[in-house]
Amino acid sequence: MLTDIIPAAWRKGIYAAYALVIVALGAVQVGFVTAQIGQPKWLTVALATAAYLGVAIGAMAASNTPAAAPRHAVDPVSGDGTPPPPTLS
Repeated sequence: MLTDIIPAAWRKGIYAAYALVIVALGAVQVGFVTAQIGQPKWLTVALATAAYLGVAIGAMAASNTPAAAPRHAVDPVSGDGTPPPPTLS
């Protein structure tokens, strides 16, 4: 659904900016908790908004992550990616 709506270079910047905002908000919250003073309302609102936006950012990231190809054992004789024949043991 959200595949390639935003170019990859932009997505990289969005993910980095979001991560920096989350780290900054978390650091500010830790500061208020450590100082044992009340958390301001703007910080509560900012944390809730950032968490809400995280759902959309995570969905965008997941939509643009390619599915992993199945991994096969490499046949030591042929060297290609085909699985080796079963052995009777």
